[in-house]
Amino acid sequence: MSFNPIVLLLLMAAGVLAVGSVYLLRRVNAARDAAWAEFARGHGMSAQGLRLEGICEGLPLTVEACYLSTGRAKYIATVLRLRVDALLPPGFCLEREGFGDRVPRRVGKGDPENSGARFDALLDWKSLSPETASLLQHERVREQLHEMARVYTAFRIRDGWIEAEQPLVPANAEELEAFIRPALRLVLTLEQTLREHT
Repeated sequence: MSFNPIVLLLLMAAGVLAVGSVYLLRRVNAARDAAWAEFARGHGMSAQGLRLEGICEGLPLTVEACYLSTGRAKYIATVLRLRVDALLPPGFCLEREGFGDRVPRRVGKGDPENSGARFDALLDWKSLSPETASLLQHERVREQLHEMARVYTAFRIRDGWIEAEQPLVPANAEELEAFIRPALRLVLTLEQTLREHT
């Protein structure tokens, strides 16, 4: 029994392609791990694979790539957790169900003059503490919340933490910086607004 030379060539090409793909994937993953480690060193944080932990701009921060699930579907995402309990009024809470799911779809699109009204309609103002409601009415805070909704696929502020996620894993230090920066800007805006109005 003899083999068709074309079939043999196709099998060899498939084998070379598979080995090459594995090699490239390992190189990409190693480069990404090195970029995360470099970012951690540059910010005085620790890195363990695709997990960063430490203090960033004076705030406890954790960033990690992990698998999340919605129903039966699993997906890889990058998740950020930034501790802010010392900066926010007691009871400050924006939950995903009441805010993060709808803001990206509805706020900031279309007529900019109406985005404030849409923002107001998304929040149950009666359930917010007076301090939280006052803080959210400041234009700078709203702008940063709009930016958070634009950058992150989901985010919430709860129990003294900002939690945010995106379905991509940053491949280099610049992408990590771009992922973390909006949450840090929100914290700085909240801190400045609280300082100016207390």
